[in-house]
Amino acid sequence: MNVRPNSELESEVINAYLLLLVNKRNQISVEKVSYIDSFAMTNLWNGKSQRLKINPVEYKLIVGIVNEHKHWKLAAIMPGAKRSLLVDPLGESQMDIKKCLESTRAFMRKKGCNVSRWTCGTVPHPRQQDSTSCGVFALKVCI
Repeated sequence: MNVRPNSELESEVINAYLLLLVNKRNQISVEKVSYIDSFAMTNLWNGKSQRLKINPVEYKLIVGIVNEHKHWKLAAIMPGAKRSLLVDPLGESQMDIKKCLESTRAFMRKKGCNVSRWTCGTVPHPRQQDSTSCGVFALKVCI
């Protein structure tokens, strides 16, 4: 019932699929990937303190899906590159890219990482054409 046409994905489905993607990637790659579940990632995005037991420097990529106003967006953190990416299925605003930069820098700083010269951007991606498929699009470009 949670996955059907014209229905939004629930956070439980997003988190379960994200975990599957990360586990599959880690089985085939020596460069490790981690994820932050949508609840914690949304809190991180909104500047709320998170006690995440993760050491960012151990991973090439950390991904998370943010829910903002019932809309899903992908945030990716690349600690070694000192870079974050934002993928919004409706398109990224400069304000959201700035928010992604600030929230991921704050997270990395809290974890004891040097955040000077940290950047945030986006990558080319398909755009959703409806009002309900943002979760699917965010997961599709995830890894």
